[in-house]
Amino acid sequence: MDPALPVDIPAQLKNNHTILNATLSQVEIWAPYSSSISHWRTSFKFSEVIPTTRNGYDEYLEGISVDMCLPLMHVYTMDLPADVDNRCGSLKVMVRDKGRLTAHNVVCSSVFPLRQHITVLDLLKLLDSKDLQYYDFHHQGIGCLFWQMTWLRALADRNWIQSDYYDVLGQAVASFKKNWTKSKAAIVWPPVEGKFYRAGDKGKEHSILPMITN
Repeated sequence: MDPALPVDIPAQLKNNHTILNATLSQVEIWAPYSSSISHWRTSFKFSEVIPTTRNGYDEYLEGISVDMCLPLMHVYTMDLPADVDNRCGSLKVMVRDKGRLTAHNVVCSSVFPLRQHITVLDLLKLLDSKDLQYYDFHHQGIGCLFWQMTWLRALADRNWIQSDYYDVLGQAVASFKKNWTKSKAAIVWPPVEGKFYRAGDKGKEHSILPMITN
């Protein structure tokens, strides 16, 4: 298994101006059903579905997702002692097919319309400028929701989404905990905090923009 880097960008985005210049209409923060702790992602919906082909077949793209995940192996933890946990996160961006913008088994989510003319490239530039790819999870192995709320705050600070996003999601979580008797512990609220670090603290920079444009 190859160790993960702090940034995982699909080759599909490299110099793909159709996708990079696509405008976005909304962002949804969502968590699928889980018997343990749910993992949170954000998905951004294209204003219009993008037709494309892959391996000779027609496909339709609906948006992208942004995910701070915890890989089994990470480049920054390969040389650490065996008793030191791998807590290094990896920022994963995915292009989502039509009908698969989120998982099929979402149990908790909130949708926020985008207030301005925002493109995929605008999003990636904002991620890069905020250094959000450099993140260590909490020692319990959780912290994805805190990362996503930090990401939403960056959007709200630009007035790209409404400012009360935290309260809106908090109400959705409260409703989930009230109605889902089987898995009340699957969503932890308030979010458990991980820790952001500077690129130079662990190694060379892994910027996003060189991965998508020449």
